[in-house]
Parts: sequence; C-alpha cells; structure tokens
Amino acid sequence: MRPWGNRACAVSNNAMIGHADGSRRGGALVLAIGLPLIAAVVSFAAIWMMLRHDGLDAWYPASIAAVLGAIGASFAGIPAAYWAISSGRRQLWMWTVMGAAAGAVPSLVVLTGGVLGALVRGDTLLLRVGVTRLLGLLLGAVGIPLSLTMHGVWSLELLPVAVGAVTAILFWLAFVRTGGR
Repeated sequence: MRPWGNRACAVSNNAMIGHADGSRRGGALVLAIGLPLIAAVVSFAAIWMMLRHDGLDAWYPASIAAVLGAIGASFAGIPAAYWAISSGRRQLWMWTVMGAAAGAVPSLVVLTGGVLGALVRGDTLLLRVGVTRLLGLLLGAVGIPLSLTMHGVWSLELLPVAVGAVTAILFWLAFVRTGGR
C-alpha cells in the first residue's frame, strides 16, 4: 500500500513514481538524479552569489561546490529522502529539517574526524579549534551562532546546512507535494 493512499504522488513507499492510473515510472531515477542535481544547482548558486557579492571570480569555486553538493546529496540526502518517503513523511517542515540535517552530515564527519585526530595526537590547540567549530556548527544549525567563532548565520560552516534545507524544500515542491506534475 502506498503511504498516501490512492492520490497521485511523486514518490511512493518504494521510491517509485506513483501515478493516478496505478502505473509506476522512474521514481528511483527521480530520487537518484533529481536530488543530487538540485543540490548541485543550489550549491553552485550559493557560492556564486557569495563570491560575486564580494567581487571575486566565482566560476571555479562554485563548480567545485556543485560537485560537492551533488556528492553530499548522494551520500546523505538520498537515504534521508528515501526514509521520509518510505515512512510517509510529507510535511514541508519535516523535509526542511531532514535536508538541513543531511546537509550537516558531511561537515560533521570532517570536523569529528579532525577532533578525534587532534585528540589522538594530543594537539590541544587543534582540538580546541575543532571542538569550537563543531559546537558552533551544531548550535548554529539550530539558530544559536557562537559570535566569537562564527561570522554570522551564513558562515561557511553553516552553508551546507542551508543548502541541504533549500534542496529538500525544492525537491519537496517539485516531487513530493505536486505529484511530479
């Protein structure tokens, strides 16, 4: 049984597009290609706007950001979206929170690895900086930025969280809410 009944919806509980006529077409492709593609576009646009605002050349860094956004969406976003789809989670707020959390995963993995490496090496300065950034990222994700270490809500550390949230909202608008039409 599809979690949303007989209504036409973009993605059903087995990640296939569900249509009103009962046929299923390409839902796994929508999830596997659509989510990373949206993340790449959002990542490119975010870095492009940040760097162009400062008058810097933005093409190369924005391209790298697009690739990293697509990779991050592939490894963290697709499993989160599949979970939301298979468990019938269709609320916009839930997709936004899930996207922000999925966007934070790559940064958290890198920062946690750095903190653990500094702890093993006994490098207290790097450990203190890593823990401060990790704490700043976690607190900033819920709207409480550390003013001493962060440059505001749109700092580079929080950018993946924002990209994840915006990507999830766009995916929700395009495929979950509208029925893929």
